[in-house]
Amino acid sequence: MTTVRRSVKMMQALYENYGILLSYDNRMLYSFWEPEVIDKVTEQELRDLKLGYRAKSIKRITEAFVEKEIDESELRNKSREYQREALLKLYGIGPASI
Repeated sequence: MTTVRRSVKMMQALYENYGILLSYDNRMLYSFWEPEVIDKVTEQELRDLKLGYRAKSIKRITEAFVEKEIDESELRNKSREYQREALLKLYGIGPASI
């Protein structure tokens, strides 16, 4: 629950610190990080990036992917109801997030 500007700043901080910088079409762009990268980071390190209470959620959701509790590739091929149920099991994810 924040402004779009603040959300963009938080995502930029994550990309700049944990993303992979790539060059494409004469532009420098960040790609998403692997879950294992964030898994190795402490909650405090994420808080230091000014993510606030979101740091806990990011760590808990990342853990679910690292521990293979959820498989994004497999999930993409499942029904919407199956996807919904699987995503609701993630920490901090509720019906409005889905």
